[in-house]
Amino acid sequence: DAFVGYGLNQRKKMLDKHLDRWNKYAVAYLRTLWNLCDLLETGTFSLQVKDLEFKHRLLQIRNFPESLTFGQVIDDAEILKRRADELLPKCKHEPDLNKVNEFLLKVRKEFWE
Repeated sequence: DAFVGYGLNQRKKMLDKHLDRWNKYAVAYLRTLWNLCDLLETGTFSLQVKDLEFKHRLLQIRNFPESLTFGQVIDDAEILKRRADELLPKCKHEPDLNKVNEFLLKVRKEFWE
């Protein structure tokens, strides 16, 4: 839910052309859903996008935003969302909320300006 919720927040900013940087939000939208699928498939979380085709798509959106439409980005996101929906029932992992909260606090403290 957190990944999808954050992705939808980025989608809204993309559609609103927030700060005239719609492509930044489009990349965040897709990458968040890709990270979710990768986590569900591998059981680990990595910021590195290992799928070269998908990485190329993100770079295309970031560097050449005029080459894609909002509809194409949303279509890509829906494919990822369906993939996550298929993977989620197979996930038997129970999160350690204390560990997650400790990590989030550590990251926030390290990068808080």
